Amino acid sequence: MPNPTPLTTSVPPSSENLISEKPTTAIALLDERISKATTQEMLELVYIRDQIIQQDETRLHRTHVRMLEKRNFYAKVGLSFCSFAGGIGLVVAEFGLPGFLCLGAGLYAIAPNFIDRMTDSLKG
Repeated sequence: MPNPTPLTTSVPPSSENLISEKPTTAIALLDERISKATTQEMLELVYIRDQIIQQDETRLHRTHVRMLEKRNFYAKVGLSFCSFAGGIGLVVAEFGLPGFLCLGAGLYAIAPNFIDRMTDSLKG
């Protein structure tokens, strides 16, 4: 039976070069420049670095808020559709009052002004 070859964990020479490469992000470049700057330049560069970080955080926050708004919209439309379909099912099954209540709840999430006008006209 031949001996299996042992697994090695050596790092190939090409990946050693990747580890030693310097990062190219704006923050990393500013950090390098700050370390070599004079006192006045250092203050200005730290201010610039702070502004870049704030802009990145603002961008990430806006992206997160947009994602939450989309999810909220899809959830609202999905639940409205379920309520509307359930209301139609109840009306077809001859449960009129609960069916119309579900229909109104389903439509209210999509078209609240329409439902408000309909309830006002029914009230008299």
